[in-house]
Amino acid sequence: MLTNNERRSVAQRLRNDADGGVLPYMNFLQAISSDIGSDGSVEGTLNRLADLVEPMPEPVCRDASDVFGRFKCSECGCVIYDTSQVDFGMVNYCPDCGRWVEVE
Repeated sequence: MLTNNERRSVAQRLRNDADGGVLPYMNFLQAISSDIGSDGSVEGTLNRLADLVEPMPEPVCRDASDVFGRFKCSECGCVIYDTSQVDFGMVNYCPDCGRWVEVE
């Protein structure tokens, strides 16, 4: 998944190409695919552009525990017993499967 920093970096490279007049002299697809880090194919370039515009949704889980102060991942079953982290909403990602914890 692309990070905001990767998106910003790609946007800057595209702007630099536009400012420098590179695009009129190069094949548009080659220029874009180089800037965004795709494999150079039409499919790869279009998919990479789509990811930059709207990234794929991040996988999520929820707290499936019935016990206050305990977290249990609904996807992998990982349990966190450190009640201070759970009580104060500090569990943002499951430490086992890495999914974002969706707050209900």
